[in-house]
This record gives sequence, structure tokens and C-alpha cells, in this order.
Amino acid sequence: MAGVWFFGGIRSEDEVPIILVSNDRVVIEHFENYTSEGQAENLSVFAGNVFLMGPTVASVKTLALSYDPAVMGPLINALSRERALPNSSSAGGFTLLSGSWQELTP
Repeated sequence: MAGVWFFGGIRSEDEVPIILVSNDRVVIEHFENYTSEGQAENLSVFAGNVFLMGPTVASVKTLALSYDPAVMGPLINALSRERALPNSSSAGGFTLLSGSWQELTP
């Protein structure tokens, strides 16, 4: 089960910042979306669990997620000061599973 679930990927035009907050799981899947690219240039996720799944190998489409501290830092800091974000002070990170991801150089 997921608190926030994007089944067909996620796309943010014009570098619009996206902040996802859930007391459950955030899921972003771009598994079989053959019609569009997935892209979020300024994405921040606050959740107990995050699941990301990019396109299948056969797809020519991509899922690109990024975080720009110059853009997102002031937003996150302001929301944290107002106590509007859960766990904003914890130092989290991703555990990458060997063989489950690939980094591409454009």
C-alpha cells in the first residue's frame, strides 16, 4: 500500500518544485509508460519508505529525478522552521541494490 503513488511516472514542467509528504510509502513507477518521459528537476520526498521504478529495458523512455539545493534548500528550510515536514532533520539515504539500477551519462 502507498500513501502517494504515481503509477505512470511523474513529470514537472518548467522546473516546478515538488515536495511529496506521506506518513506511509511514496511510490513513483515509470514501468511501462511508453508515451512520455518522466522528469522532476526539483523533487524532495519525506516518507517512511520510497519506492522508485524506472522504465523497462525495452523502453526508450527515461525517468530522471533530481534535486537542486539552490532551489529546494530555501523551500525545505522554510517548511522545516514551520514544522510542516516530518523527519526533516534526519539524515536519510537510499540503499542501492546491486544490479537493480543503471546510471547513464548523457
